[in-house]
Amino acid sequence: MQDEESIIEEIKELEQNLRGYIDKGKSTEAVQCQQKILKNKLKLAKLRNY
Repeated sequence: MQDEESIIEEIKELEQNLRGYIDKGKSTEAVQCQQKILKNKLKLAKLRNY
């Protein structure tokens, strides 16, 4: 399982990518990126609860 720091780093990268997709008008990629961000935030929340 990923540690907290690597999940946070991945979320930051995905948020950067998301801004790029939005700026370029790539809605499909933006939605997929948002889904990955949410999945990682859920993982992070689960880690913090244990």
